[in-house]
Amino acid sequence: VSSEPEFIFPMLLFVFMISSSYEIVAPIIILPSSVLFFAFAGIVYKYQIVYVFLPRFETGGEFWYTLFPAVCVSIVSSQVLLFAYLLTRSWFTQAVALTPLPIIVYMFYQYTVEYYKKPSVVLSLEHVRTIDSLMSQSNDNGVSEKDLLVENFDPNEYQQPSLVSPPVTFDLSKIQDDTEPLVPRTVISVE
Repeated sequence: VSSEPEFIFPMLLFVFMISSSYEIVAPIIILPSSVLFFAFAGIVYKYQIVYVFLPRFETGGEFWYTLFPAVCVSIVSSQVLLFAYLLTRSWFTQAVALTPLPIIVYMFYQYTVEYYKKPSVVLSLEHVRTIDSLMSQSNDNGVSEKDLLVENFDPNEYQQPSLVSPPVTFDLSKIQDDTEPLVPRTVISVE
């Protein structure tokens, strides 16, 4: 098993899917072992990500858009496996009682996509802070969130500043030659 960060998350997702699926069949063995695994993995990988691994790239949270649907799919698959297990044991009332669970997970996924993923793709952090402060004020006035968002929408907010600002020009005549160098001349010596 590689200890590179890009292999950690798929491995943790795989362990989560296996443990959540087989907790139904052998809960006495799988539940404590999965809790111990994730407790130690949380401590170890948090330390490694913060202090050991050198980031070769920064995704800016883009990995969440891949990880969250995979976690939801693994939860639904474990619920379907539980449903099938209960049917094979002829426990029909328990199986019928579990039918809303995948629907609830799907509704939570849709809610999360609608209220968190879509705005996070198009809103800047500064604009989110402005909306948050306005929404805290509007809750007292009875204004709906949708009206507030439409009212305060700025179409120029999402443009790259370097593309809309004028080009930067430097006046080289203002640079003085008598300034001190950053490195003293005595330090630079060629022998």
